[in-house]
Amino acid sequence: MADIEDMLEDEDPTIYLTDEDGNENAFEMIGEVEYEGERYAALFMLDEEVSEEDEEAGIVILHMTEEGDQIFFDTVMDEDLLDAVFDKFQQENPDLFEDEE
Repeated sequence: MADIEDMLEDEDPTIYLTDEDGNENAFEMIGEVEYEGERYAALFMLDEEVSEEDEEAGIVILHMTEEGDQIFFDTVMDEDLLDAVFDKFQQENPDLFEDEE
């Protein structure tokens, strides 16, 4: 079984994913959340265009499945499910979303 905790503790937790257009994008895995018996990854897009003022815009939630020692990430198409998973991730990780005033 793949170990997500090891991924989070790696010195370089960068994950490279290829989008539907064949473009490779870099993400940092910032956590995971379980929702209704399924596992989801919270990834932060490592892109210069994501402003520090709107860090939530750079967070991507993907459904995680495992086969042997490999982890696969799938897009969550259901907007209501995506919102529910993101809300739960925020509740479980409030320190990531504190306002710095």
